[in-house]
Amino acid sequence: MPAFDWIAREHPALVHLPIAASLLLPFPLARSLNRAGWIPAARLLAWAGFTGGMAAALSGFLWARGMDLIAPGAWTPAHPGLITTHEWLALSGLGIGLAALILVELKRIRPAMAVALLWATLWGAAGHWGGKMVFPEPDAISQNILSAEPPWAIWALPKSS
Repeated sequence: MPAFDWIAREHPALVHLPIAASLLLPFPLARSLNRAGWIPAARLLAWAGFTGGMAAALSGFLWARGMDLIAPGAWTPAHPGLITTHEWLALSGLGIGLAALILVELKRIRPAMAVALLWATLWGAAGHWGGKMVFPEPDAISQNILSAEPPWAIWALPKSS
C-alpha cells in the first residue's frame, strides 16, 4: 500500500486529536489569566491542534482525491455539497488555529482565548459535517437530501490504481 493511501485512510483517526486540542485550549487559557503556570499547557494544546490539523487536512485532501471527489489537479470538490462545507470549515479552522497558536506563543492570552473559541467552533462544525458524510441520517437519505454526492460510507476506501 503506498504511503499516500495509508495517510488518506487514516483521516478519520487523525482528525480527533486536533479537534480535541482546539476544544480544550480555551480552558488552560482561561486559567492562565490568573496563573501563568497554565501557559505551557495552552502552548502544548495549540501546537498539537495546529500540527495535527495540518496532518488531518492533508489526509482528508488525499482521501477525497483518492475517491475522485476532488479531480486531479483541483483543490476543491467537483460537486458542491457536504464535502465542500466540511472542507471550508476545516481550512478556515486551520487558519484560525495558526492565529491562535501565534497569540499563545506571544502570550496574548485574552485575544488568544477569543480566537481559540472561534477555532473550536469551526472545527467542531467541520467534525459535525464530516460525521454527516460518513454517518448520514436515515431520513436525509430517504428524502434525497444528499443528492449532490453519495454518502462517504459507500466510498469508504480509495479507488485502487
